[in-house]
Amino acid sequence: MNFNVFDFDESTIKTVNTLDTNGRLPHAIVIESNDKDKSLELAKFLSMYAVCRAENKPCGECDQCHKASATAHADIKYAYPEKKSKTYSIEQMRDIASDSYIRPNEANAKVYIFEEADNRLSVIAQNSFLKLVRLD
Repeated sequence: MNFNVFDFDESTIKTVNTLDTNGRLPHAIVIESNDKDKSLELAKFLSMYAVCRAENKPCGECDQCHKASATAHADIKYAYPEKKSKTYSIEQMRDIASDSYIRPNEANAKVYIFEEADNRLSVIAQNSFLKLVRLD
């Protein structure tokens, strides 16, 4: 993995590298951190990794990486909570679940990023989300 433009601690680098090297990078990743900026940076890194087509991912130079870095990639969706309640609604989760079954536009994968999901997902939205990431 190419960590050149990202500043992660050694533990994060080692964990992600080991998963990648062993072919065990999962299809769904939950990032938990006290540092919101670092967790979003890791989410952006992993999204670039998912859409990059270079051998040493993410290259940071291809169109896919540039779009991902600029948060403008068609296959990377940033979910934001509803304005009034500041929580993710069941309708949002259902829309995302429906969208997840549609093939990606430009990349080989789709990525969904939820900021502060631990505090902003209702129980109903959590259950809907879990159905989306299940393994069967």
